[in-house]
Amino acid sequence: MLVKFGITKCKAVATPSDVNVKLQNDDGVSTQVDRSLYQSLVGRLLYASMGTRPDIAYAVGAISKYCAHLTTAKRIPRYLKGTFDLSLKFEKVPGDIITGYSVADFAGDLDDRMTTSGNIFI
Repeated sequence: MLVKFGITKCKAVATPSDVNVKLQNDDGVSTQVDRSLYQSLVGRLLYASMGTRPDIAYAVGAISKYCAHLTTAKRIPRYLKGTFDLSLKFEKVPGDIITGYSVADFAGDLDDRMTTSGNIFI
């Protein structure tokens, strides 16, 4: 996946998204990118987030709404490169109950003030 998007020799990052960057349709900085390249990257990241990497689901959901933030989209594979050796392991503990985690940014979308959220239950 990294070869197709020209990010094989990139530096790894510690987080899948930058907390200081707020995405919006027309931010005055980002330019339109090749739509098929962007959608291909987002599709591959969506597949990874649903199957094996739920830690990137929130970031992938945020970039999937736009087609102008290629730098932000390329940050996620850079995160995956740095965390390639990490894995999730779910074990059943006797007497354990279902635990749920949720994340949301209240009215975090600068375009329409919608909230983006995510959940995971173990």
